[in-house]
Amino acid sequence: DFGESGAKGCMIVEISQGDSPVLKFIPTQIIRFEEVGIDLSGEDDLNKLFEKIEDAKLAIRDFDTNSSYILRINLFGKTSLHSTINNAEELKQLVDTYNEDQMGQDTFVWIDNARVNTQPLIDIDTIKMGNDFPAEILKTFENIESDKNKLSQNIQDLEKDFSSNNIKRELAVLSDEDKKEILEKAKWFLLGKMIKS
Repeated sequence: DFGESGAKGCMIVEISQGDSPVLKFIPTQIIRFEEVGIDLSGEDDLNKLFEKIEDAKLAIRDFDTNSSYILRINLFGKTSLHSTINNAEELKQLVDTYNEDQMGQDTFVWIDNARVNTQPLIDIDTIKMGNDFPAEILKTFENIESDKNKLSQNIQDLEKDFSSNNIKRELAVLSDEDKKEILEKAKWFLLGKMIKS
């Protein structure tokens, strides 16, 4: 599973009298589980995404052509594709299309999950210098980002707006890292809606 990434197999040890042991790793796994990052910085062609997944696969340490791979991919970077791949339906369709192409192959690459941490092509410094609504939104986010207590308070305030007990339970167990990720996604989502890249 994803708790045991990397090549798995056995070690053959050859021992000869008077010489140091010779160790040789032999991979025996049929399927490997790996997490890979894919930088989409400056990319504007959605069709290149599949090529980038292939490149990321080949760059995996100790890549083995005889193994199949199940991947969790993290998409990041500033790109004009930000709004497209941040659409859950669009992303699901992309992943499904990629996975369908892998069916029936002797060795396959299957995407188990795709996380999107991209950013729109927006110049934050230029926005900060403005005195309009996007500048105020950005200042508010930066104010919350700099104070862990404010971030936790915002999550607690948000919890009151939900009637679902399941959602409330999920919010109650968020780590500080989870909260920061939610805030970051919200920031780029709002800026992306207000400013056309």
